[in-house]
Amino acid sequence: MFEKDNLIAEILDVFYIERPKNKSNAAKRPFHVLSRRLKGEAVFYQKNKQFPVSANSILYIPSDIPYGQESDGDESLIAIHLNILNHGSKNISVSDNPSEKITTLFLKIYDIWNGKCENYRYLCTALLYELFAEISHKTDDKFKDYPFLKKSVDYI
Repeated sequence: MFEKDNLIAEILDVFYIERPKNKSNAAKRPFHVLSRRLKGEAVFYQKNKQFPVSANSILYIPSDIPYGQESDGDESLIAIHLNILNHGSKNISVSDNPSEKITTLFLKIYDIWNGKCENYRYLCTALLYELFAEISHKTDDKFKDYPFLKKSVDYI
């Protein structure tokens, strides 16, 4: 997804999203999204490609691409909006990963970000890079979906 060996990311916002069955299209957005689906199933569309997601899926949506989404029922997820420098991908990526630690890191980032404690941005950024490391460690067999994370972790 990214051309350089080091990934530089800044968290812009973090959301806990719950929604019923829906179908929507998103215009180009000036930020990247990294999300962890907690429950529910959906399909994301980019051009003529489909990306199914379900509980435990990690979804990456790069900035500046339009996409569509259709879910079949109740869904919940944590979404992190990011500014990522030195990226090169314009493709959505999905990886299934049942690691409880990944879910815990997403939830911690959400709680700290929305609690706005002292130094919350530093704490969340540190957890984000820990999340990148955990995703790359737990998904080596599916790493083709997250090459930007491997390059970043190797750099760290």
